[in-house]
Amino acid sequence: MRNFLIATAAITALSAGTASAADMAPRPYVKAPPIVDVYNWTGFYIGGNVGGQWLDSGYDASYPTLALIGSRGLRDTSVIGGGQIGYNWQFAPNWLLGIEGDISYADHNTGALILQTATPTDHIDGNARLRTQGAIRGRLGWTSNAWLLYAVGGVAFGQTDTTLSIVRDGVGADTRTTSDTRVGWTAGAGVEYMMAPNWIVGVEYRYTDLGRADVTVPAGAFPVAHGAAFGSADYRTNDVRARISYKFGGPVVAKY
Repeated sequence: MRNFLIATAAITALSAGTASAADMAPRPYVKAPPIVDVYNWTGFYIGGNVGGQWLDSGYDASYPTLALIGSRGLRDTSVIGGGQIGYNWQFAPNWLLGIEGDISYADHNTGALILQTATPTDHIDGNARLRTQGAIRGRLGWTSNAWLLYAVGGVAFGQTDTTLSIVRDGVGADTRTTSDTRVGWTAGAGVEYMMAPNWIVGVEYRYTDLGRADVTVPAGAFPVAHGAAFGSADYRTNDVRARISYKFGGPVVAKY
């Protein structure tokens, strides 16, 4: 009899527990949070660029012997290409500071008749040439995940050849060229996109002013005697370039 009572009590307890468990509400479904990519722009990078450049040179000349003073605009276009290397530091957390150096090559070579007397055989010709260029620039930007908008500014340099020619009576010319490495300034803006871990593509606009270069043809004879003549050209450029860079260091980081 005692064993029968114990067995009955056990069955009753088990049935009550089963019913209580059946009455419990199912555990709610909790969706896992989405994965968010955090793009890390900090690090060194190296790359190349190619685009188009427009030279705008104002050429001034004077020939005191014939009381001539004149100016002429010299303009030219060229493909430009080169490479860049730099470092970015992302902070706070969407701002970016950086420094970049670049070197590139274009072949601008443009000239024109600057001054002419009533006699067509007496004139002065000027020519401006711009080749190797470079810059050291600071960068300030705003990042939004894979995108970067930035402004740049700094010191620029360029290799220039400024030429002046005197032609008298159509019998000959005396030509002088001043070759110089000009130092000036540059500023611009651009946009970049981190298309894959460590790979960055972008487009940049840049304005550069390399200042004015002077050239003199001294008094002489060739065989017609002539007095001294003076010329000067300023070198200003606008360019748009496509860029690609490889960034060293941490790639994109996934956060939950």
